[in-house]
Parts: sequence; structure tokens; C-alpha cells
Amino acid sequence: MEEDWNDTFYDLFREAVGRYHEGHRNVDGFFTDQEIIFLSSIGCRTRELFDFVAVSYTHLRAHETELHL
Repeated sequence: MEEDWNDTFYDLFREAVGRYHEGHRNVDGFFTDQEIIFLSSIGCRTRELFDFVAVSYTHLRAHETELHL
């Protein structure tokens, strides 16, 4: 069965969160050419996903900190 765009987007989001966790904090060069083409094909700009990843990562880290208090 062919992977639909939702699965591809989810995989890309998880990969992006991993990159952000590793310290990649600049949108320039954050996504590969193939990822940029995919995002464009679904009407998503790289800045939109990057910002969403940054907010999601920060939110997740805040909850982890609360759990360890």
C-alpha cells in the first residue's frame, strides 16, 4: 500500500523534532530538498513546520520538566 501524505508528514515531523532536539535551531538548511518539495506539494511552507516543531518541542520539554519536579 502506498504511503499517504499524512504518514509522510508525520514521519517528517518526528524527524524534524529529532533534529531540533539535537540542536538544529535555524530554518535555513533544516529541511532537505526532498522534504521541501514534499511540503510544497501539500501547501506547507518550511517556516510553518519549523515554527510548529519549535513550539511543540518546547511544550514537550516543559511537560517533562514538570514531571521531574
